[in-house]
Amino acid sequence: MSNEELEFELYMQELLEKVSRGDSSAQATLGDILLEDEDYGRAYILLLQSAKKGNAYAQKKLGLMYQGYYPNSGMKDDAEAVRWFTRASKQWEKEATSLLALHYSLGWGVQKNMMKAIKLWEKAAQQNYAPALFSLGQMYFKGIDEITKDCKKAKEFILKAVQNGFQGVCEVHETLAKIYEEEKDYNLAYSQYEEALKALNAYVELPRYEYKHEEESIESSQNDSKENRKSEIEAKLKELEKLISAE
Repeated sequence: MSNEELEFELYMQELLEKVSRGDSSAQATLGDILLEDEDYGRAYILLLQSAKKGNAYAQKKLGLMYQGYYPNSGMKDDAEAVRWFTRASKQWEKEATSLLALHYSLGWGVQKNMMKAIKLWEKAAQQNYAPALFSLGQMYFKGIDEITKDCKKAKEFILKAVQNGFQGVCEVHETLAKIYEEEKDYNLAYSQYEEALKALNAYVELPRYEYKHEEESIESSQNDSKENRKSEIEAKLKELEKLISAE
């Protein structure tokens, strides 16, 4: 047995001992391990025990199970996902808060409420959670529903998302490029489209687990549209080259 194997065995023995004593953190940790091993039945029991004791991480994981992130588990109930994300969000679990915002923005398991979604994304953004920052940036750039378009706010949120880990992501650079283009800062727009193209070629995309829903296949749609997006970005680069030359 290697040193790594021995260390893991000792770690598991200690973890199981804590679980036997009803330690909520240990229950959540072991539940998470079992989720990765696709032992969904035992994982659910442990996560539920931990979540009922108020463990925010376990509550978030239950929300993900009910959301359908683990399709092989056979669990799918958006209303239950909302319930568990809400409980975790009340404890300032930033990922659960951002996921709850997504449910309100799309009306999954709850009545659609964009203003509630924005408030939740703002709550997660206060903790510098990059997906929430980027979501707010997108909302303000597009001007969706009750949200008035505001490129200045959009840029602030997206740049902060980049500072907090969203570097080298195609959609982030592409959105920034569009903002700079509207501001007529063609050099910055060009550089961001270049970064978007690099990210697209490297297939660096946003984390998408929160978008898995019913039979929707984001990965498939991304594969189908990759060449189209590449062509669109390349066309934008050529268009900007002409505008920069004319300045």
